[in-house]
Amino acid sequence: MSRGSTSCGASTSSSHPPFVLYDGIPEYDYPPPIRHCDCGKFAPWWTTWRDSNPGHRFYGCPDFREEDVSKKCDYFVWHDTDFTQRAKDVIWYLYNERKKLLRENSELRKQLKHSHEEEVEQTRQRQSVSVNEGIEETTTNQPVEEVGCDQLSKINKVEKRMHEMENLLEKKI
Repeated sequence: MSRGSTSCGASTSSSHPPFVLYDGIPEYDYPPPIRHCDCGKFAPWWTTWRDSNPGHRFYGCPDFREEDVSKKCDYFVWHDTDFTQRAKDVIWYLYNERKKLLRENSELRKQLKHSHEEEVEQTRQRQSVSVNEGIEETTTNQPVEEVGCDQLSKINKVEKRMHEMENLLEKKI
């Protein structure tokens, strides 16, 4: 297995994030020099999240995890120099805080969606009651022929308002 150590400046290109926070996801867009592994394939940057090297980047063959020994390539070269223990502690702290915030954000989004769904249902129920009350108010004990233009206008306005509200609610969902 080839082992070495090298240090390069981090890319600040706007087309590519400066780091990957997930183990096992290679970065193919990094600053020169481009590395090729012992088997001739392009060697992407990888980020390790092991206890001993949190956030450390290295160049490695895409097949370095291959279980079939005949296809496995052991090319490995560190990109970053070794971090101090303090830097490792800070990296772990920030990594764990990020994970915590992502979980909290996900939970809050679920709660917001649930609250929104409840609000939509309550609004629909209120609209239904309002429309029914408006119709009953204008037509109670009156034959259809006796319902006046004002009452029909009121019914039409209530129905129009109900449809507008339903359309707005559908857009929010």
